[in-house]
Amino acid sequence: MDAYSIHVFYTDTLNGWAVTILDENEFQIGEADYTYRKADAINIAKRHGLTTHIFGRRTGLHQRTIDAPA
Repeated sequence: MDAYSIHVFYTDTLNGWAVTILDENEFQIGEADYTYRKADAINIAKRHGLTTHIFGRRTGLHQRTIDAPA
């Protein structure tokens, strides 16, 4: 399965922010990466070069999308 996109979202105070790689059917591929800072999670996601969807901490709603580099 090929990676299609990435989701960055807040989990809880123990794990912080998660970075998950998804296939085109939005099934997770492999294990998530965790970090305590949202900015660090976004930087991890950008390194993969895929479209990244970022979700908010309080509501869990979609905040923004960072398009994959051309």
